[in-house]
Amino acid sequence: ATEKSRLSAGEALKRVLKMPISCRFGLFYIIYQVGYMAATQYYVASIQSAGFDLGAASLAITWGGILTILCELVLGSLSDRMERKNIIGTVVALSGIFGLGYFGYLTNVPAPSLMVCYIFVALISASTGVITVIMTAAGEYYDEDIRATGTGFIGTVNLVGRYAGPWIAGMIIDATGVVGNSFAIVAVSMIIAAVVAFTFPKTRAEKSGLKAA
Repeated sequence: ATEKSRLSAGEALKRVLKMPISCRFGLFYIIYQVGYMAATQYYVASIQSAGFDLGAASLAITWGGILTILCELVLGSLSDRMERKNIIGTVVALSGIFGLGYFGYLTNVPAPSLMVCYIFVALISASTGVITVIMTAAGEYYDEDIRATGTGFIGTVNLVGRYAGPWIAGMIIDATGVVGNSFAIVAVSMIIAAVVAFTFPKTRAEKSGLKAA
């Protein structure tokens, strides 16, 4: 009986595509990934462009990675106690603010400090720890019988942003000759993504039996 009640892959996908949250969440994640990839692809290059060697620049990735792991634990715990979309929107907005600050610093300070560059990269990297909350929230908007299909759809469409981010940032860098300009893309993308995130339905309401809108 259970086998007969299962939806076919096509039927499950149709249900996912008919849900407005699929379009909204997919749009959010595409925009978010543009900013995420524009940042991660140019962390090291941005520090090198400020006059520091590869070894010193690469160390920023190490510190950023440690902070990202810690933030994943903290944000995950917070999102179990607070509305997930608010955690997502707030942290993604902070990513945009940090990106804007780093862009402004690199493009306006003649001799950037290595430590300040480390701090900006660490903050931006740490804020990306919200990705685990993003995917958890995505799953909660779908009923159990289409949850994997729903999260699979979101995980697939985000590839548009993953590939577009470095390309867009690269074109801007080539056009201007300033590596720091990639973080203007980070700032704009993350702030727009944060605005979209705040429009998500409440996942707490979902658990009370309400349908995702």
